[in-house]
Amino acid sequence: MKYRILFFTIVLLPVLLFFASCAKELEFEPTGSVLTPDQLKEAGKLSQDRANVIFKGMYGELKRFNRLGNSPAYAYDFGYSSFALILDHLSDKMWSVDDRYNWYRSVFKYVALGENSAITYLLYSSYYAYIAEANKVLNTVSDETDEGKSFRAQARAFRAFAYLNLIQSYQFTYKGNEQAAGVPIVRENMTRAQQIDNKRASVEEVYNYILEDLNYAKDILQDSIPKKKSTIGGCAVYGLLARTYLLMQNWEGAYKAAQKALEIAGRANITPLRTAEANRPGFNDIRIHNVIWGIDYTPDDLVTKSEIMTWESMMCSLKYGQNAPLTYAVRGFILRKVNPDFYETIDPTDVRKAWFYTPEYDAGLRRFLSDAGATAAELDDQIKLIVEKQWKGQLYANIKFAPYQGNPGARINATDFPLMRVEELYYIQAEAIARDDEAEGIKRLESFITSYRQPTYNYEKNQARLGQTTFTQEIYRQRALEFWGEGITFYDMMRLGLPLTREGALAKRDPSAGGYPLESRFNIPAGDDKFLFQFPREEILNNRAVQQNPVGEQIKDTF
Repeated sequence: MKYRILFFTIVLLPVLLFFASCAKELEFEPTGSVLTPDQLKEAGKLSQDRANVIFKGMYGELKRFNRLGNSPAYAYDFGYSSFALILDHLSDKMWSVDDRYNWYRSVFKYVALGENSAITYLLYSSYYAYIAEANKVLNTVSDETDEGKSFRAQARAFRAFAYLNLIQSYQFTYKGNEQAAGVPIVRENMTRAQQIDNKRASVEEVYNYILEDLNYAKDILQDSIPKKKSTIGGCAVYGLLARTYLLMQNWEGAYKAAQKALEIAGRANITPLRTAEANRPGFNDIRIHNVIWGIDYTPDDLVTKSEIMTWESMMCSLKYGQNAPLTYAVRGFILRKVNPDFYETIDPTDVRKAWFYTPEYDAGLRRFLSDAGATAAELDDQIKLIVEKQWKGQLYANIKFAPYQGNPGARINATDFPLMRVEELYYIQAEAIARDDEAEGIKRLESFITSYRQPTYNYEKNQARLGQTTFTQEIYRQRALEFWGEGITFYDMMRLGLPLTREGALAKRDPSAGGYPLESRFNIPAGDDKFLFQFPREEILNNRAVQQNPVGEQIKDTF
């Protein structure tokens, strides 16, 4: 039987047989009998090899394939990177065509967050599977060795990461909602009886639990940088602390945690992409110098072998080689696109404008094709072929994410996914400072943007150009642009208490001219219950203490 969470309650899963051939893919089968926490502790005598497999299996959960079952009906079931697509489609910055082959169409229509939705099921069960794996590490790995201490610290940081995503999905932001119902907390020593009668902890309790795990992890991992960026080191832990404090509006804590993370990153030569690097497609390899932590996909992973159900397949617009499998986005003409009105806010001198294509601004596509070997004489014809044949003339297509190894003809779809980039720390610091000293925060923001993204950037001139009046508007815009497609923008919208505003002069145009699909043409006010995920029906049935989130009002603000 497949290894998975049953009825969303976290039961400790079977101890896995160690097979050397499994270690690469991290896809395991259980041995048959479920062990209790006491039995797992008793087997503390597990061999180190087996403990290593359990530890690696925790990270393997991030790219678990077919959690919902082997069915073509769930083509979005390929791990955490799919959640980035789900979350960004819930924002007002990403959209794609309304087509029955678009597996995210129910998301941008806001009909995928209900209790009977497979997408709700997938997110909820996945996050608690991450927690289950972390708890399993804590129940099986001894802290008597330095390696054991590191394993346990990473497990607690990994668990905190899962809860940080859960709490942002199931309740509004921390400040002002401290006593609101959050999500159930599942500790490593809980019994089955406790798990099926486990009420939603308050928002404050969940955040305190997250901080408890992260503070434990930082004390053990300290300034460590792992050899592989697919695992958590001290830099990532401080980055997660900075995210958490920013959500809690603990500005000093956010600034200090980000500063510590930057110090560790600097010693490891982890630095932001420079303008000459950020002005073209990329973000396909976590080994690059701006990534702190990410998901390392390889050609040997089961999810990669599916070809279609992968991060690259669903996101990348740049697979056009004659012998390549292409990507689902290209095969189905379901490109992930930027809100056209948001695109127009990007200054032409900002190198990130090259992350999207329009006929008027094709610099990013030209650079990519040149890097891939096209001559100057071939560029116009190649661009015409891609836009007209591969994309069917669709406007505002994202080209931010390059194909595997930068090769448009690569026969596999195995690009990596960044979970944390060093650039985020600069934005956190600028915002944290600005909340107490706006002028200084603006200086920090200007310093980063002029150094790495737009040499001509001036905050005051930019505010006047866009008609913006607050720092919050600009930090949201900058972060939404920087992390477009990476699953951060929707949570930022929630954190900052902003409405969903898709309406704009360009979004109103006919879909064939780059306008929004008709059934996704709406706005939602800030604080609307529509933004909250509901608990899956199975969880409500099997955990009698959980109270459901409200459905939200019918959407009325349409255009």
